[in-house]
Amino acid sequence: MNRSIWMSLVISFCMLQVIMPANASEFTLKVFGNANMDDTIDENDIEYVDGIINGKNDMTILADANYDGKITETDIDQINSIISGTEKELTFIDCTGKNSTVHKPLDKIVAVHSSTVESLRILNRYKDIIGIDEWTYSNYPTLRSDINLESIGAYADMDAEKILKLGPGVVICGPLWHDPNIENKLKGTGIDVVRLWLSKPETNLSELRTLSYILDEEENALAYKEWYDKIMDEIQEKVSTLSDSQKPNVLWYRFAGENGQKTTCGGDTSYNGTIDIAGGKNIAINLKDYPELDTEWALKENPDVILGVSFAGGYETDNSSVLKARYDDIIDTPGFNQLSAIKNNNVFVMYSALGSLCDKAYIAKWLHPDLFADMDPSAIQQEYIGEFLHLDFDIKTHGAFVYP
Repeated sequence: MNRSIWMSLVISFCMLQVIMPANASEFTLKVFGNANMDDTIDENDIEYVDGIINGKNDMTILADANYDGKITETDIDQINSIISGTEKELTFIDCTGKNSTVHKPLDKIVAVHSSTVESLRILNRYKDIIGIDEWTYSNYPTLRSDINLESIGAYADMDAEKILKLGPGVVICGPLWHDPNIENKLKGTGIDVVRLWLSKPETNLSELRTLSYILDEEENALAYKEWYDKIMDEIQEKVSTLSDSQKPNVLWYRFAGENGQKTTCGGDTSYNGTIDIAGGKNIAINLKDYPELDTEWALKENPDVILGVSFAGGYETDNSSVLKARYDDIIDTPGFNQLSAIKNNNVFVMYSALGSLCDKAYIAKWLHPDLFADMDPSAIQQEYIGEFLHLDFDIKTHGAFVYP
């Protein structure tokens, strides 16, 4: 394929990502073979490629299904193989923007980061995990409780010798801060590296869908997407009825780092999008990243609701005191007793890894209890844990996820 044509297609694809609708379930499946650039690979893509060959359709970046630089009948053969799950290779665009090819079938898996383990549970491929990074191994024993696996060292510097000893077909990790050298470490070993940012709320569904094609688990991904969309549609439908004045001003109060550094969440963070979806307004929307919380600024802004983010809690404790401690930190902040949020008991603390859908349900209910009177966030969370994570875990008796 001509380089200038290829670059124009890349630019077009990037623009498509920018102008995609806000609905999280609307995305382009970044797998070669998705010729018509929707969210699936099916007979419509065969028709589209045939149209390209016959001069009726425009070229697209993903039409080169077998990734050989030209559009021919062999691309239709590859699409047919993808649909039937018999393809030997699959090329996709990873989270770094790189075109990456995996060799199939894939069984034994090294999963890096807890979000990868969760995604493999959603796809019902968690029992194929034979290795995870030490951070996930140490901090998320519940996620690995029924899997026979070993640690492969730090996610930023994986132990290649340990990986080779385990003998996986693939290492699934995230962005380049998940060991930027792992590809070179495993070069020539026959072990593929898949980079998908499964912990990023904005791209989670898209990346999960890509992973489902890599592992031939499209039906499980679709089942999760349907469940996700049903709840998200309910939230967005109700929030759409609110005027701007009916949306409360919200302060994120985030406790991060070993010393619990107090920060807030700017307008360019995923937390800002969560507030918007749940029907609130982030008072830090004009700030960037996670700046240190300026208490004088917060007093001046006088938020209606304060949401505390705690990195302590979760599945591994049955004691909500870790969340209560964060709650007390908020209400005991000097001068905060004058805030509307404190006076009206509108302070809530949530565990940081609650989930990209569960957190929205809880927050929507906190911000608009009357509007969401018929929504039970705890039931949604329990369904997610049982039906999609395949965990025997009752949040009524175990874990610490929200307070109060």
